[in-house]
Amino acid sequence: GLTITSFFFRTTFATLSSFIGMKKLLLLTLLTSGAFAATTATLNLTGTIAPVVEIEINGASSASATVDLLDKTAQSVATVTETSNDADGYDITISSANSGSLNNGAADSATYTLGYGGSSYNLSSVATVDNAGVVGSTDRAVTVTVTDARTDAFDFASGSYTDTVTFEITAK
Repeated sequence: GLTITSFFFRTTFATLSSFIGMKKLLLLTLLTSGAFAATTATLNLTGTIAPVVEIEINGASSASATVDLLDKTAQSVATVTETSNDADGYDITISSANSGSLNNGAADSATYTLGYGGSSYNLSSVATVDNAGVVGSTDRAVTVTVTDARTDAFDFASGSYTDTVTFEITAK
């Protein structure tokens, strides 16, 4: 009887000791294992800038100017501000409602050229100004040079002579 009890006690103690030792080993393995702790981490950052493509005349979306039909020199009439952040640049199109003429209804007209940023444009058709690769804000002087040959007021029909010039900016 004593031998069986002694054998049972030894076997139970040995099994219990093995179990406790395995728990310690498992706990130690979990604590020292790299499976739960990374050595590097990555943070991806993204920033966005909205596109800006704008044009203004004298700081507004529209403006008016008076032209002296008898003055044949370049008359300063406006400043156009072009603004774009498109890396490819932008185009400016310039068009005239009366194809480059100041009209007095059906009674009379006077032709002119438009100076824009130092270049001269005959607006009988749409003019395109190429600004490839230009980024930022640029001011352009606008002038009108009356090209009509008449030099005396009595050569013109009385009344107002008008035209509408449209500037449009388009990203490339």
